[in-house]
Amino acid sequence: MTIQTWEISDRENWLRRRERNLNASEIGALFDCNPYLTKFQLWHQKKGNVEASTPDSGVLRRGRILEQSVADAVKEERPNWEITKATDYYWDDELRIGCTPDFHAWDKAGKQWVAMQTKTAAPHIFDEDWLGRPPKWIIIQNAVECMLTDSASGAVACLVVDPWKLPLHIFEIPRREDVEKAIKVRAAAFWASIDI
Repeated sequence: MTIQTWEISDRENWLRRRERNLNASEIGALFDCNPYLTKFQLWHQKKGNVEASTPDSGVLRRGRILEQSVADAVKEERPNWEITKATDYYWDDELRIGCTPDFHAWDKAGKQWVAMQTKTAAPHIFDEDWLGRPPKWIIIQNAVECMLTDSASGAVACLVVDPWKLPLHIFEIPRREDVEKAIKVRAAAFWASIDI
């Protein structure tokens, strides 16, 4: 893999540049586990038959506004982590896979980089969908981020937005060769079907 990076200057440019790749947030569709995107929809978007659109919603707005707050909460729970906002888009031209991690964390105790994804959830959604661990599509998203940033491990931090308290759940996710191989195999098959 030859990873390239591009510093994100503005949202419109970032959205346009990432169109040519399968992105970390989309790859769950290849495993039939992305609740917001099917493989069929993704195929037609990448084929150019339909325009990809991510309409803004209350949930997306909440995540944007609270993203730094989630990172700040993680800093309280993991004082050995130096957390910085990720400002680059990472991609591999051969695999045509890309990602934009939320944060990079330097684990001072373990002396390793951690690719960190932040999420927010309403209490009932966390109880119904997370079941003690991140949903599969989020684990795959974080696996792509680890793979493309060559981080030693990953982490998903979810802040539950409760009106009385803000419980934080941090899930540390080790890199798995079998998951990364499955991502590469499915991505290659997807692009082969597009390029026919």
